[in-house]
Amino acid sequence: MSIQEFSMPEQSDKLYEEIEQWREENNEDQTDDILVIGIRI
Repeated sequence: MSIQEFSMPEQSDKLYEEIEQWREENNEDQTDDILVIGIRI
């Protein structure tokens, strides 16, 4: 909900940054696939 005001490309960038930040903080490798679907109304 916190990124809904941004354009779709900006939302994509912000989600990517959030995932990378989580991986760095937790020293985790990505073990599962991640699917995000966006719908513009």
